[in-house]
Amino acid sequence: MAYTKIKTIKTTLGKALNYIENPDKTDEQLLVSGYNCEPYTAAIEFNMTKSVAERVLNKQQKENNILAYHMIQSFALSDNITPEEAHKIGREFADSVLEGKYEYVISTHIDKGHIHNHIIFNSTSFYDLKKFHNKDVWKDLRKISDRICKEKGLSVIPLREYDSSKYEHYYGRFKVSNTQDLKKKIDKAIAMSRTYDEFKQRLLDIDGIVINDIKKHITFKAPTMQRVRRGKTIGDNYTKEAIIKRIDSGTEYGKGITFADTIELHTRRTAKENTQKIIDALSVIRREKIKDYDDMQNRLGEINKTAEDLKSKIDKLNTKVTHYKKIAGYLETYNKYSNIYEDYKNLGKKKQEKYRREHSQELEAYEYAETMIENYNVNPDIDLDKVLELIREKNGIVVDLNKDYTKIKERIKNLTEVRIVINETAIGRDRSKNRGITK
Repeated sequence: MAYTKIKTIKTTLGKALNYIENPDKTDEQLLVSGYNCEPYTAAIEFNMTKSVAERVLNKQQKENNILAYHMIQSFALSDNITPEEAHKIGREFADSVLEGKYEYVISTHIDKGHIHNHIIFNSTSFYDLKKFHNKDVWKDLRKISDRICKEKGLSVIPLREYDSSKYEHYYGRFKVSNTQDLKKKIDKAIAMSRTYDEFKQRLLDIDGIVINDIKKHITFKAPTMQRVRRGKTIGDNYTKEAIIKRIDSGTEYGKGITFADTIELHTRRTAKENTQKIIDALSVIRREKIKDYDDMQNRLGEINKTAEDLKSKIDKLNTKVTHYKKIAGYLETYNKYSNIYEDYKNLGKKKQEKYRREHSQELEAYEYAETMIENYNVNPDIDLDKVLELIREKNGIVVDLNKDYTKIKERIKNLTEVRIVINETAIGRDRSKNRGITK
């Protein structure tokens, strides 16, 4: 059973990384690893990626901007999981959430009663230089973590009986207001109705609620209510227009009805869904100008091969662009702090110690960049603007290729669904007779 949460890091990124990499908590750092960065230089590399993003996209980083995100994944004692297994699961979890686009450091802590993973990842992607969007991401964290845990035979946290706020939870347990009661009855009537007129009749027959929709605003009057209640005051989903829309959509049909009604609903839904599937399949067949079943199979094979080739091309190009971005990051940092380093070198030993304390981050970043430039055998005097322009050019190509790849994957998805529909119909059973699909 893994519990997940996420929080932002706006300051002291180095301290946060030092905390999760603490040798006392990570078996002397045996349970620490990084993706596209080294754990001990992650803060520097995160900043390099941000610097490159600013230069390539011509966007200045805002003050108090989010530097990184901190995810936590905790396992229950009952899961009896080893630290190594937890670390492996944590990496799989991070890879699924971040899709290989963000640098991260993961550490597995074993100093508490329960094993848990800490994952700190860059808020800026080295892949496309875009910012990570945190809105409602906590929902995805839980789904992804639960899926992985289930695959590994671990337990998951059951869904809560109530998903609403504490106030609504306790209010719902101990008291039901007229408005809440009215909402429930309207919702149930919507779930039992296929038309708006049927909805009105069911609400009257079952609950004795009278609807008046002749005037501008729809109103409801239950036997226990002294006054009528406008739909708009009940909620945005309870105006006449909203109710008709909810009924017509069919998404709520069948909620809270009897077993007999469920059977009827299932029959109707199956027929409706199958009809829609066939309509969609015919649309794809005509659009793709498919002659017969064999033609569709051949087309799928060809498109899949095109998709594989395109994906391989994108991956190779991305590898090159990532290499250029790394070099640009080293050059940017090298140039940015070269004056500070020169001032440091020109000082005497005693003054150097004080100067290093005052400019430790800048000097560490410069020295790391200098080392990496040497390792990559790059001339530090190379024109950074030319490297950045090359990155912009290659990024544009990758964006266009990804658009093409998305379109191809959509075609594959549509054709695959067509094949499923055909195989489930008489057309699919008769294809041995070389019967054509459409003309």
